[in-house]
Amino acid sequence: MFNFLFDFFQVYQPKPVIFSFGLISFRWYGLCLVLAIFLGLKLSFFWARKYKIFQEKFWSLGFWLILLGIFGARLYHFFSEFDYYQNRPWQFFFIWQGGLGFYGSFILCFIFLFFWAKKNKVPLSTLLDSAAPSLVLGEVFVRLGNYFNQEIFGCFNHFLYQILASLVLFIILMFLSQRLAEKIKNSQLFFSGQIFCFYLIFASLIRFFLEFLRVDFQPIIFSLRLGQVVSFVLFLAGLIGLIYIKTKSKLN
Repeated sequence: MFNFLFDFFQVYQPKPVIFSFGLISFRWYGLCLVLAIFLGLKLSFFWARKYKIFQEKFWSLGFWLILLGIFGARLYHFFSEFDYYQNRPWQFFFIWQGGLGFYGSFILCFIFLFFWAKKNKVPLSTLLDSAAPSLVLGEVFVRLGNYFNQEIFGCFNHFLYQILASLVLFIILMFLSQRLAEKIKNSQLFFSGQIFCFYLIFASLIRFFLEFLRVDFQPIIFSLRLGQVVSFVLFLAGLIGLIYIKTKSKLN
């Protein structure tokens, strides 16, 4: 089974367009992006309800996160391939052609959530816990979109490795989320933020090592690709956050 999948992803050349109607083309990348957003928001809201932090204003929050997420992802991609875009700046808006950097979306949305949570008096750590599984699921769909667009080239089935690794992490995060929801339901002592930190640690490790398989251009910093540098920083942030939470739980 796995050999078949490896051969398929390595050999098959997919078409990026599902169908066209006049000048309008419907692309696989766009479909994958819509699915990532829709299912991600539904899943985040599901856990937010389980964690008893859901509010009606979360719908407007989701709207802003979509806009900022797409803008941040495109901005990250723009600067990571600045040599190409400096002579074609108008192509910044050609989202349908692909080219969304996940880390740009992640960082911009995290900054927005920090201030939004503070303003609306919602615990940021619990809010991030509710979003963690959705982030991994979103990466699965976006990688499928990259595959259909034939971008983010890599050797040895880079796409399949990341999709499978992300699905395993997704299952683990869903299990941890259910355990946290049960603790909240039973009014047991819990310390939120652990699921998100767990996500940061392992998602960053996956991205860091899979970057070695990629052959597309990225800026090099300290002999590492830009994606690896960002992955390392986020890995440290997750590790420090988890140590802080564990220390706090022991003190209490």
